[in-house]
Amino acid sequence: MKKLLSWLLIAVLAVSMISAAAAEETVDVLDFEDGAFAFIGASNERPNADSATSLELIDYEGSKALRISAEGIPCVGLNVTGLAGERLADVAAISFDVGIENGADGKFHAVSGNVYSYTGEDKTEQKTAWSVYMAKKNPRNIVIALDELCPDTSLLITEEDHASPDTIPFILDNIKLLDKDGNAIALNPAAEYTPAETGRDLSTLVALTNAVELAGFQ
Repeated sequence: MKKLLSWLLIAVLAVSMISAAAAEETVDVLDFEDGAFAFIGASNERPNADSATSLELIDYEGSKALRISAEGIPCVGLNVTGLAGERLADVAAISFDVGIENGADGKFHAVSGNVYSYTGEDKTEQKTAWSVYMAKKNPRNIVIALDELCPDTSLLITEEDHASPDTIPFILDNIKLLDKDGNAIALNPAAEYTPAETGRDLSTLVALTNAVELAGFQ
């Protein structure tokens, strides 16, 4: 009987160790090959963001990637705290591949957007632009330096301008968080993104694309 109990205890401990190891599994790059993307989600923290932003896993350039689309301005947020864990303070930059679909006319149109971070109680904003402006450089790798992050930091990626009368989806792949030396930080792909509570009623807002300025109305 004692021998049986000993074997049962060993089996329970082994299962616990395997489960713990699986829970702590980390990756250097978020490439969507496993089909998981709970660490990223639609965000309405930006006042002009389309709260109906859609995320869809697709086959792209020979691998899996995340297609992001909206009728207005698409905006997604990353759970950087959950992804980086104890190494959050070491994050100095974000790297990602971004691709652009052709417009409704079947042609390539230049697209640009921004990476925003909001940090601290006063939500200090850092804003850095990204763009894909040439068909031969589509998709394109983007590396953006980030100010020091803290556990309450919000990190957002938007697409805000495009040289097309129609909205154009953009595609994300191979997301990395880098340290000051450019090395990829180990990430927890099981992190889950929860949209921040903004307290804003966005139901009456309409996002503008291809806006123009008229003389006397600046």
